[in-house]
Amino acid sequence: MCHRLISMLLILSALTIPAARAQSAKWPSAPVRIVVAYPAGGPNDLIARAIGQQLTAAYQQPVIIENRPGASGTIGSEYVARATPDGYTLMLTATTHSMVNALYDKLSYDADKDFTAITKVGQSSLVLVVNPELPVRSVNELITLAKASPGKFAFASTGGGSTPHLAGEMFRLATNLDLIHVPYKGSAPAIVDLLGGQVQIMFETMPSAAPHIKSGKLRPIAVTTSTRSAEMPELPTINEAGLPGYEVSVWWGVVGPAKIPDTVADQISQAVNKTLTTPEIRERFLKYSIEPVGTSPNQFQVALQNDIKKYAKIIKDGNIRAN
Repeated sequence: MCHRLISMLLILSALTIPAARAQSAKWPSAPVRIVVAYPAGGPNDLIARAIGQQLTAAYQQPVIIENRPGASGTIGSEYVARATPDGYTLMLTATTHSMVNALYDKLSYDADKDFTAITKVGQSSLVLVVNPELPVRSVNELITLAKASPGKFAFASTGGGSTPHLAGEMFRLATNLDLIHVPYKGSAPAIVDLLGGQVQIMFETMPSAAPHIKSGKLRPIAVTTSTRSAEMPELPTINEAGLPGYEVSVWWGVVGPAKIPDTVADQISQAVNKTLTTPEIRERFLKYSIEPVGTSPNQFQVALQNDIKKYAKIIKDGNIRAN
């Protein structure tokens, strides 16, 4: 009996030692995949590759960027949601991640419950711009003009259910304005019509709007984030300009499948956040008007849940569906 007990204890000890080593091992100890649910060349892809290069160099482990585009990002997201929660399959996601639950009636995953938040890596502002022929230079002037002519003015977006669309809907609902939404298949055709006066208003990303603002072809009114933009600090936030509580930011973050152990999530978060302090990453991010952030998993989880609730209300109140 004594020999049998000793044998069992030795077996248990042999089983627990590898597990303890695995938990204490510094991440990563094997190749890591960062899934991008969009085609190569877009913002998500560029950010993932920048971070991946830094992690590969710092940890001497291959960090593979895997593009799985399709269905507005839901194909790649579903793949990651179903992956093994060991920290070696991650995803570089963005603001739209917090909108999909409300936008799609039939979704094979839950953006809140089926993922582990790791870290928010960066954020940027949208800028409220108007055609210069519109006689307004402030948010209040825009509201006054639009209220005097209900149904006359239109705002462009990069597609139904996009972040610029929801920024416009949030503005419309907060001001009770009768504005027409005109969705486009991307930023370029929307800006062409904005410059031509077919639409008068748009909530656009800084990199896309900046050249036209500098040339005087578009007039900036305000930014959508809760704090002023470092790129255009003279512009007030919409919150400052008279709509308390208004805030829309374009953000990017790293998530993984649900149930990644806390210790592993913390190690990944710390590793990714360290890359955000490097001159190479900061320079590349600022080139695209992205502010490096870096959060703990818990901080990012709270931010995600707040965004999911906020956008669900806007989508419901505005009766919005994805294109």
